[in-house]
Amino acid sequence: MLFKSIALLSFSLFAFSCSTTYEISGKKEIAPAAKADVKIEEVSYGNQKVKLEVRHLAEPARLIDGANTYIVWVEPTESNGLPQNMGALDVNKNLSGQIEMLVSYTNYDLFITPEKDRSVGFPSGPRIFSQKVRGTTVM
Repeated sequence: MLFKSIALLSFSLFAFSCSTTYEISGKKEIAPAAKADVKIEEVSYGNQKVKLEVRHLAEPARLIDGANTYIVWVEPTESNGLPQNMGALDVNKNLSGQIEMLVSYTNYDLFITPEKDRSVGFPSGPRIFSQKVRGTTVM
């Protein structure tokens, strides 16, 4: 009985600590050199911890006049959800940056847009990166 309990605990820890990392490319017509790694980890209560790391991403103003930041968005696919501003992605002088967020959806579109304001409520710039996430799978 003790062996079964230990095995079940080990399996539970393994199942809840698994993560998957995917590489995605920027839109060719907007940011052809840009690359990103998306790491998705299932955490408690059906949430996902998402870590997004970008590289070779130009300053936002070089893509859109007046833009001074990139915003990471999550748009749930269930019940026609609206895009949600998950935070600003700051890009350093080496043209790289990262952001971590907790996402309460399992099926959503993850994308980044250049914006003029960090507190924007709806995306107005073009999608630099855009990726469908279904569970822990990027499509």
